[in-house]
Amino acid sequence: MRQKKLRMLLAVTLALNIVLAIIKLGAGYLYNSPSLVGDGFNSFFDIFISVMLLIIMKTASRGPDENHHYGHQKYEGLIFFALGLFILFTTVVLGINTVKDFIAYVKGAQYVLPGTEALIVAIASVLIKVFMFIINYRAYLKFKRPALKGDAINHLSDIFATAVSIISIVLAKFNFYIFEYIGTLIIVIIIINTSLKIVKEAAYYLTDASPSSKVVAKIRDAIL
Repeated sequence: MRQKKLRMLLAVTLALNIVLAIIKLGAGYLYNSPSLVGDGFNSFFDIFISVMLLIIMKTASRGPDENHHYGHQKYEGLIFFALGLFILFTTVVLGINTVKDFIAYVKGAQYVLPGTEALIVAIASVLIKVFMFIINYRAYLKFKRPALKGDAINHLSDIFATAVSIISIVLAKFNFYIFEYIGTLIIVIIIINTSLKIVKEAAYYLTDASPSSKVVAKIRDAIL
């Protein structure tokens, strides 16, 4: 029953990430919003995370065997470490391309104001991401799976990233189009920060790092 609930949660998350990636990238390109395109790539990365979580949760839940005397839980940390590096690399590439577009804009390249539809999509995306953060964080508190915590952190960063996109689109509509590029770069920084957190958490998990001082204090109090 526990694994069934986890798989159902991950399936819902995957479906929502696919929807978000399609509508963000589509609206970003159709209605001329670079920041929404950047946020769309962020959701596209989330699809990979959701797929890998669905795959790895089944493996990580297996008990001890002849080759894994302590179970298979470490696979969960391993996949998140690899995904963190993948997201970091692709986001750096996105940031480089954004800087190139920004330089072209400064040199006098033509631009088109983003459409109102892009703003509507961004606002709807924030609401969906808030819902996804809540259900994933509640699942983490219930099941204590590190992958769920990492995914919840990712959703939280997505909320801030899309909020930046909303602000950038609004400012662009008042002819401050430069903020579309600035907003995209801010989103890139947010995603890079999130990927580094995922890599750090995964590394701690894989190397059996000691718990936080608060956890140690609670254990000490319980023993006493």
